Amino acid sequence: TQLNKTAKGRTLLISHQQELSALKSDLKAWVADLNRRKEKELSYYFDNQITALFQGIQSEPTDNTYTWLGLDSELLKERVSIITYANQFIGVPYVWAGESPDGFDCSGFTSFVFINKEIVLPRRAKDQYEAANKVSAEKAQIGDLVFFSNGGEISHVGILVSEAGKEKVMIHASSSKGITFDKIDGSSYWEKRLHGFGSIIK
Repeated sequence: TQLNKTAKGRTLLISHQQELSALKSDLKAWVADLNRRKEKELSYYFDNQITALFQGIQSEPTDNTYTWLGLDSELLKERVSIITYANQFIGVPYVWAGESPDGFDCSGFTSFVFINKEIVLPRRAKDQYEAANKVSAEKAQIGDLVFFSNGGEISHVGILVSEAGKEKVMIHASSSKGITFDKIDGSSYWEKRLHGFGSIIK
């Protein structure tokens, strides 16, 4: 309820809708197991708590959920679903040349995420940059790629999870933390290495 009161909060709910729905289902299954084990009092208590906690969480977002973001609802659904899919790999370790859930490098991760949407990306970060349609920082949107360099060729790539015009946040394969979220704006490391943004979503 509190998250729904702000645009940023609604973005979080949209991005994590499927995870929240799955979590609700898992907790309900746990309550059902308590009930089968005759732990009626605990089962009743937690069932009420879970119902209250997840009030308003839908299995799938509705078209109306997306209209305030200023994008065609079908297009935004596509972009949000990319982030939702990427989120499930949070914590997967960084592996040089990795391109599977056993371990990813940066471009291996982006390639793996987008192939799930039948979008084939080149394997290397610099080639992904060449293949992308360049967009300005102001227009860069959820699901766009974000590229970094150390002054030479492109050396890193991530996927934006923030809406256009908002503080830039990405999901990416960090060499120190594995798949994680990182802020770009205001970061002493990422902001000065930012090279540009690109879209590969039609």
